[in-house]
Amino acid sequence: MSKQLHDPITPGPLLAQLAFLLGDFAGHGEFADGRGTFSKTVSGQAEAGGRFIGLRMEASYPLPDGSVDTHSAFVVVGTMIATPSILTARAYTDSGSVHDYQVDVRDQQLVFADVLPDHGQHWTRARKILMPKDYGFEERLEVATGDGDFVPYYRIAMRRVDAD
Repeated sequence: MSKQLHDPITPGPLLAQLAFLLGDFAGHGEFADGRGTFSKTVSGQAEAGGRFIGLRMEASYPLPDGSVDTHSAFVVVGTMIATPSILTARAYTDSGSVHDYQVDVRDQQLVFADVLPDHGQHWTRARKILMPKDYGFEERLEVATGDGDFVPYYRIAMRRVDAD
């Protein structure tokens, strides 16, 4: 028989705003320059008694030769007891890299600096924006050039997948 020796965990107000990421989602995205499409799945669930959200992601990109380039990542998002007003995230990728993020909540959107796409361009910064929608959420990646203005890179509507 187990005992719970601490108070039940109630997600703080910042983490509660991420509830739209809980569940299973799938979507087909488009690159802003018209060079093609890609698909993505996301599965989000509460972890560690609701103190964190874990997101498992897989994105697939069709290649000109007919094959598919697939990438996966696991992201943990939460607040720390010492800093409950700051959302942080850590992403672990299938390439072995680890990325830390600070997530801002602005007008019911999550905004954070992201890793630059590696396509030989001269971008200086990238940011990702996640916005709740009736169907699930929208994800956008924007990149900035030397002048600092952000322009769209891709957009994907992540639709909730019904569990049958």
